[in-house]
Amino acid sequence: MTFTEDDLRALLDERTAPAPERPTDVTQIVRRGRRILMIRWGMGAVLAGAAALVAFLVVPGQSPNPDPVPVAAATPSGTPSRTAEREPSLTLDGKDRSAALSSDKSAVGYDLKLTPKSSAVVVRCEEPGAWVVLSFKGGAREGTTMRCAGHGIRFELAGKAKSVRVWVFPAHAPVVDRPLKDCVLADKEKGLCDGRYAAAELIRHDVALSLAADLGVQPGSWSVGVYDRP
Repeated sequence: MTFTEDDLRALLDERTAPAPERPTDVTQIVRRGRRILMIRWGMGAVLAGAAALVAFLVVPGQSPNPDPVPVAAATPSGTPSRTAEREPSLTLDGKDRSAALSSDKSAVGYDLKLTPKSSAVVVRCEEPGAWVVLSFKGGAREGTTMRCAGHGIRFELAGKAKSVRVWVFPAHAPVVDRPLKDCVLADKEKGLCDGRYAAAELIRHDVALSLAADLGVQPGSWSVGVYDRP
């Protein structure tokens, strides 16, 4: 064990100050110096332990009550629901709905299966005047194009079609309700009448698809239901 010079000098001054004539006891000075060092080491250990405890309490992640981690909200799917969110408003007494879907986008089209009992298709549009295109497959009737009147339209089925493709386009779509024969510039291949799409030609998949590509997906909720007779 070693002592600093300052420690020894302090002890010598303390021992000699009251009685300068008294001889100095070196052994007692060394013992007292040892006690001072032991006290210092003990105080250092206590302070070090306290510092370690404080560090433990403030280290991130060691708190007994951590703040909650935010969870990202689920993003809804863009796929249309197969159960209509909005019940078509047109009354269909004595008929059961066999198929339905709804979408919050327009300028899109979907297929619905028909049954031998299917007797009516009802389309409800959020935007009055939206263009509705029905294209039937597997039956004599090819399809029809109509504007949504009020909140929706009802189409009576005839024949033995097995499915129907429903397109809904916004009211401002570049569509003209005029046959190609009455157009100044008619493009039968593209279904265009004077630079716009002829309504009657939209029952063709390629023409409807071309209009959808020109517009891109548009806002506008709508729903469709297929109803069967008893």
